Amino acid sequence: MPSNSNISEEEAKKIQEEKEKLLNEIKNNFTTPDTSDSNAESSNIETNTNTSPDVVNSINVDTADSDDPISNKTDALPNTSDMMDSMDDLEDMDNSIPKKRSTTMPKYGKGFKFVPIVSGFTVLCLILGHIKPFNIGVSHFAPLRYTYIGLGILSAVFGLFIFVEAISSADILTNAQMGKLVTTGIYSKTRNPMYAGVIFMCTGALFCSGNIYMYLFPLIYWWLLGVMMKNTEEPMLLKNFGDEYKEYYNNTNRFVPVKKR
Repeated sequence: MPSNSNISEEEAKKIQEEKEKLLNEIKNNFTTPDTSDSNAESSNIETNTNTSPDVVNSINVDTADSDDPISNKTDALPNTSDMMDSMDDLEDMDNSIPKKRSTTMPKYGKGFKFVPIVSGFTVLCLILGHIKPFNIGVSHFAPLRYTYIGLGILSAVFGLFIFVEAISSADILTNAQMGKLVTTGIYSKTRNPMYAGVIFMCTGALFCSGNIYMYLFPLIYWWLLGVMMKNTEEPMLLKNFGDEYKEYYNNTNRFVPVKKR
């Protein structure tokens, strides 16, 4: 700085300090781009080496500024651990909600294939039971014969009743398609009223024939159907309904419509 005789040394020192203070403020408010990241930012910013040192960049790049929308959004993001905890809570809630059974039950179980076989065989027995040489079992003692016929009618009517009750009142066919275990009405007394009804009707028909040899077939019917239920439908129901069916199994007869005590 050129000397001036009119300016004292103290005033010159004061002016110099003010200039330095002003330069420091300019440097703090207006900074040039960081050259240490020039390799990463060379594609976006080109530095002009001929620029005068008095020219400064007018863009504020202070990323710590609280008005920066990007930093505000970053700070607003939820904590990762909080998100994981929320997902665990949602999963626990989902597990606590009972799931609706989506698997429908077959409208007609495997045991139902037994029904036309038993019915056809019963009709065949009624025909052959009065034809030689199979008619030797027909009783000619009237009181005994009519007693068998009366028991046969009662058995057939009873079988028809529980069969119709299972289809109509319990609406078993619809409930099976909905995957629902029916334990009310006639099903509270027997687990298989439809099958039992058919066997009772076939038993009644054989008794009405009056042929004593035909009375052995109902025993075979009941035994075969019991074996079939034990190895087909009952394991399937236990798999689908679990403890619900297990409790029902323990409290209800397989065929005889009498409530267990």
